[in-house]
Amino acid sequence: YASPPGFRRWLMPFTPLRLGWDLVLLGASVLDAIATPVRLFITERGGDGDVPHLSIGGAALALADLVFLADVVARAYLPCVDGETGRTIVHPPTVRKRYLRSNTFVLNVLACLPVLRFPLGLVYRNRKAMSKLSVVRMLRLVLTWSQIREFERYLSRHGPVNAPVFRMFVIYFYMFLVMSILSSVYFGLSTAQLQDVCPQPENFKAEIMTFETWLAKDSIVTDKMDPKICGVLPTAPTCDSCPRLLFFARSLYFLVQTMFTIGYGDEVAPSKNPIEMSMAILFMLLGVFTFGLTIANMTSVLQNLDVVDMRYRAERYRIVHWTAHRALPPALREQIDAFF
Repeated sequence: YASPPGFRRWLMPFTPLRLGWDLVLLGASVLDAIATPVRLFITERGGDGDVPHLSIGGAALALADLVFLADVVARAYLPCVDGETGRTIVHPPTVRKRYLRSNTFVLNVLACLPVLRFPLGLVYRNRKAMSKLSVVRMLRLVLTWSQIREFERYLSRHGPVNAPVFRMFVIYFYMFLVMSILSSVYFGLSTAQLQDVCPQPENFKAEIMTFETWLAKDSIVTDKMDPKICGVLPTAPTCDSCPRLLFFARSLYFLVQTMFTIGYGDEVAPSKNPIEMSMAILFMLLGVFTFGLTIANMTSVLQNLDVVDMRYRAERYRIVHWTAHRALPPALREQIDAFF
């Protein structure tokens, strides 16, 4: 339990190097949480699904997989904190023993399974089926809470932390992740009846406009895909037979509108499709919960805008109460009060 010698001192918990590594893991987890649903429900359903493996998004996800793989190995050697006693464990065999028996190790190993896509892809040619293996990497989201807690402990060692303000940032962080994931899921479920969300321009009307989905009703999207509209006039939108980014943006736009009960009167609204109506109900219920959570925490934030000032007022109140209880002379009370 003594402080380790040499370079291992910089690997101790709450050091800047460990904090930096945790932030890298947190960033990789956020990237996975956003990019994986987008690829499964939007990108790989567009056109013929031929999305290059070495695209920017694919390269970033591959780099995140390597980061997770490195973390699986590193955790077996990095000093850790005993959750029961609060003591730091630096003895390597003890660290490895605790880590290999922990739930964190199991989650880390499962999250690294998508790395097998590359060797298996050389044998199993169905790339769309292999891409579904990437869903398990989202298990890393379970560990983001411990990384956020480590960041909070690091900040608390360098000064007071306003807990309500920090908690508000955490709420918005997870709210952003949930909305990003649900927007991709919403697009996938609401267009499940379509064989191809990005058909050839000559087949656009028959394969998109004849179905009862929001994709057919949203003119912002269809005007870019319909060859009879896009590019015809100078003011018309640029033609794009498969606006994947717009699919995600419009899905997220509808989700935010529904959750926060915003109505602009535009065409982004659920159709008569029962799947879309069910998703809209889910978004409304989630929005009510989010509103309540946000308002409750904002109340705490307003009550604790200045933690230092609150502590000062509390200490001064105790001093005034103590001097009155001890019946000190008024002149001495004034001197003590002026000193503080």
